[in-house]
Parts: sequence; C-alpha cells; structure tokens
Amino acid sequence: PLCRKAGPFVPIAFAFEPSICPQKPTHVFNPCGHVASKETCERWARTPVYTRNLANQSLCHICPFCATELAGTVTQSDAIMGPSNN
Repeated sequence: PLCRKAGPFVPIAFAFEPSICPQKPTHVFNPCGHVASKETCERWARTPVYTRNLANQSLCHICPFCATELAGTVTQSDAIMGPSNN
C-alpha cells in the first residue's frame, strides 16, 4: 500500500557555503531542510536575530542559508550520516 496523503515532507537542501559551515554536514535545520555541521546548527540555534516583521520586532533563530525561522531542536539526519558502523 502507498499513502497518498500530503504530509510535512521537506527535501534536504545541500547549499554549501564554507564561510557559514566549514565542517562536514551532519545535521539539518528544521523546518527548511538545509544541511550543516552540528556545530553550525547549534551556533545558529543559539544566535537570536530580529524578525523581518517591522510592526512587531522580536528575536528569533533563523537558518543562515535562507533566513527561515527555526522550529524545534537540532536533530541528526540519518540521510546525511549514511550506513551505521554497528
């Protein structure tokens, strides 16, 4: 059987920028799907920036590649890690 219901799938985006992420990508920003190293994801998840909404300026955390506001926590992507070494 194949589920044909639209879901929250977001494709992984490999937009490398050495000045933002010099290490090997191992994690994915949520919800945009851009890949980066764990250190880069954690750094941007901790760095607050002002929102684009001029009427209601507040601090949020964004993806450095597309400026999408981040949701949730930093998680590791099995698609990036490849086969396990168990």
